[in-house]
Amino acid sequence: MKTLYLHIGFPRTGTTTLQLHLFPKHPQINYFGRTPRIKPYITLIDLACNLKNEDFDKSYNDLLKMTADFKFDDDKINILSSEFIVSFATHYNNLLDEENKICRTLKRIDRLFNDLNVKVNFFCSIRNQATIIPSFYSATSPE
Repeated sequence: MKTLYLHIGFPRTGTTTLQLHLFPKHPQINYFGRTPRIKPYITLIDLACNLKNEDFDKSYNDLLKMTADFKFDDDKINILSSEFIVSFATHYNNLLDEENKICRTLKRIDRLFNDLNVKVNFFCSIRNQATIIPSFYSATSPE
């Protein structure tokens, strides 16, 4: 069975640094993301996060085909990293659905990959709460 590690990047926790400087450059990592050649990952995350349940079910076979396009490397650690899972759930859609959108999205991604015989392991980066507010302020305030 193939394995995928899904990194859930919470805002201001170094996700972009990992995505630009560690994951794509480490010789033992097969990284899905952020580069133009791997656009399906962005579409898959967007749809898994934002489709209503009925639309997700209707589109399931197309999403499964999209998921099957991921090129796994049996000799490397396969990583998909996205800050959009948290962003879509908390910032952009204002939790319009009755469900916890992060949990729903993770279940959807897990289901898609499991149906292709890929085991998904989830990990996230977090940050000390005392430093996150100043970090948000410095990132968004005019200089």
